[in-house]
Amino acid sequence: MEGVVTAVDGADLYLDIGDARGASDGAVVELWRTIRTTHPVTHAVVSDRFRIGTLRLAQVRPKLSLGRVDGKPDHPPMVGDVVILHGSGDADRAGVAPPPPPTLKETKPPRKEPTPKEPSGPEVPSPALPGPAPAGPSQRTEADDVADLVRGLSGDGVAPRILAYERYARAHPGSPYARPLLEEAQALRQLLKPAGDAPAVAAAKPLFDGPSAGALGAPMDLAIGLDPKVQGAILHHRNAGDTTYASITMNRAGPGYFQGRIPKLTGRAAEYFIEAVDAKGNTEAVVGSAPEPKAFAVRDMSVHAARDPNVYSAAALTDYAVYNLKRNNDTTFQTEGTFGVRFRDEGLRALRTGFGVYRGKGGSLDELDVQGLAGRSVGLTYGHLEGEYAFTESFSAIARAIVGLGDRGVSPGAQGFVRIGSDRKTNLALGGEVLGLVGLRGIVQLEWNTIPNVPIVLRSEVTNQPAGSSASPDPTRSTRSGEIGARAIVQAGYRWPFHLTTSVRLSYQGRTINHAGPGAGAAVSYEW
Repeated sequence: MEGVVTAVDGADLYLDIGDARGASDGAVVELWRTIRTTHPVTHAVVSDRFRIGTLRLAQVRPKLSLGRVDGKPDHPPMVGDVVILHGSGDADRAGVAPPPPPTLKETKPPRKEPTPKEPSGPEVPSPALPGPAPAGPSQRTEADDVADLVRGLSGDGVAPRILAYERYARAHPGSPYARPLLEEAQALRQLLKPAGDAPAVAAAKPLFDGPSAGALGAPMDLAIGLDPKVQGAILHHRNAGDTTYASITMNRAGPGYFQGRIPKLTGRAAEYFIEAVDAKGNTEAVVGSAPEPKAFAVRDMSVHAARDPNVYSAAALTDYAVYNLKRNNDTTFQTEGTFGVRFRDEGLRALRTGFGVYRGKGGSLDELDVQGLAGRSVGLTYGHLEGEYAFTESFSAIARAIVGLGDRGVSPGAQGFVRIGSDRKTNLALGGEVLGLVGLRGIVQLEWNTIPNVPIVLRSEVTNQPAGSSASPDPTRSTRSGEIGARAIVQAGYRWPFHLTTSVRLSYQGRTINHAGPGAGAAVSYEW
């Protein structure tokens, strides 16, 4: 006999089985939990039941029983858990938990057939179950197991057959024989109902209007109106194609009215049937049945707007570097903003445009360190247009055209890189820049994206900026160009859940061991 946990109150559990259904004080019942999962490969919904413990009935009333956990369960009991009371009531009352569901060989050993005598007439073949041809002992098939099960039940009553069929179906939910055995068990249960002892639902036609469709990923609420004498209702549901049902005790919503909810719909169609329960605990299917359930389609009701495949981004970067910390006469400051569109992995990958402001002061080492002069001021306000072309997903070229306005008018510039690796993953960029009269720089940059949500940039530069021009606007100053220096930059950021990335950078740069200093900066970017 099966029931469900209807309520949990601390250590007390209330079950919908009473003495009218054969329960008694001190009986031990099994506690089972139905689990539904989605297969990660086939995406099919897989369901089965697992035994998580046992309960001992402390008080048994006509309609409900109060039970407490016997021993330590594998998981805390919950409302909706299934309870099973076996027929071995003597063992239960003696304090011995019923054994687990037997395997086929434990159900009943096959009876030994007498040795056939020499036939006196034409041999008549005995009927056999449909299935594969008999196999040897080392090649047994599932059809052989089912045949042994049926032969082993020969001569038994209706109740042992029901239990054996249901145990086999629960133990083999994926078997092609599971559903026919469950349907056979359901039909045999009808034979156990005493004549004239049907529930009161037969006195009035149920008020029910079934759904035609449900929304994928959403629950489905069902309500039914029954004869006011009906004591309860049970909703059984499953995905179309599944073998077993999940059972839900429907909540009373007024005299004769009950309401139940099918959880999140996951299949392409759902099947269900509803049973009514009378005062004696008898059940009767009033909407559909286990062999012939009602069904409704499950559809994806969400609205899928056309999605722009392009990725848009906006970014800003500011950087300050000191090349001569002792005299502070060799510094650079640069701020740049960029707007970009990324199209695809191969071909024309992206277009970017933006503007920047470059300010600095510097000169030759003789001017800055020997003569102690202040650095020459350098300034450039510029705009740029950049394109990236990907020959493959892991190899692309980047070209940038720059036009700036400085102290001596318009100054052109350019930048070029070769990228090894995808721009969305870890990649290495090699290239250089000519920035107006500010100077030159060669760049090696590694974008490290192996830590989730933590982008890291490692960058090195060799440059004569900010005083890279060999011409000086001041006739009193030397016309020597700026000295070559090197920079080492580390930048680390964090990608927030709303597509925003913030980063900080630290650097150290110098032209000689005595002509060097630190730097710092920050960056922010957003994608949509």
